[in-house]
Amino acid sequence: MKDMFVSLILFCATIGSTPALAAIQGGSDDALFKAIEQRSNEFAKVVSSGDAVAAAQFYTEDGVFIAPGGVPQKGRVAISSDMARGFKNGPPKFELTTKTVEQTGDQVVETGTWKQTIRGPQGQRASITGQYLVVWQKGPGGDWLMDYDFINLDPPEVPNR
Repeated sequence: MKDMFVSLILFCATIGSTPALAAIQGGSDDALFKAIEQRSNEFAKVVSSGDAVAAAQFYTEDGVFIAPGGVPQKGRVAISSDMARGFKNGPPKFELTTKTVEQTGDQVVETGTWKQTIRGPQGQRASITGQYLVVWQKGPGGDWLMDYDFINLDPPEVPNR
């Protein structure tokens, strides 16, 4: 059932059908939106610190992270190793902006945008942006943990000719 739910979410996100992922701000769900937004901001702060092990603790034990063109990383150890490779030239400046939050049963789906500024091998800085979709689940301690984390890249800007 969980896999079918995630497939449905990905299908909706892929075809651009967003009614199922309407932003929940205001009303009774405002607290949930703020809780997920806060958890995402905490994650971004840890990623920006360059601590891959601490960042991986934001995922469930068997959480999955999928980056564009990458191999799915399953579990905290794999996610931490993948992040550490990405931090080899220093920690990035990482920002998340929550756009939508929707609860279905014991899971919460969040969509948003991200921006990451990284240093290249010669110290040059480059910024990349994209969108993300995260499926959150309550952990044993009551914290929201990422069960699935999918990111994509925005297309590169094409200069006017």
